[in-house]
Amino acid sequence: MSKKLLIILFVALCFIFSASVSFGIADDTKKEEKATEANTKAEKSKAEAKDENIKEDAQPNDPSKEIQKKRGGCGVQYRNHTPWTIKVYANGYYRGTVYGYSTLSVYTSCRTRLVLYGRANFTDGTYLKWGPYVYYTRHAWFTWNLWR
Repeated sequence: MSKKLLIILFVALCFIFSASVSFGIADDTKKEEKATEANTKAEKSKAEAKDENIKEDAQPNDPSKEIQKKRGGCGVQYRNHTPWTIKVYANGYYRGTVYGYSTLSVYTSCRTRLVLYGRANFTDGTYLKWGPYVYYTRHAWFTWNLWR
């Protein structure tokens, strides 16, 4: 009789422990993502004065500025599954332009929290946006699929 009671107690404790662990993972700000690929669909937006997801857009090269060579880094592969040209950003900084139905691979800083964002501008002032998508990484390649 005591063996059955111990088994029931053990199963109950396992259930309680697993439930408490799984409820703690639901918080997206603390969850560490294990995937190496994500899919995101576009959202249509109207023209704004300032887009809060962009810290710095494309800048021309400054020949007088000394460039520090960095080692290592994380890589992001942007896969554009749309006909539009999309400017892509990592942590708010412009990383390049990925053209329709093509791929762009870039190196970026290896922060624990990587915020990815994409934007396709149109001539009428509207734009489509992808993200911001938050990915938790360290020294790895990540693929972000951009869909219509």
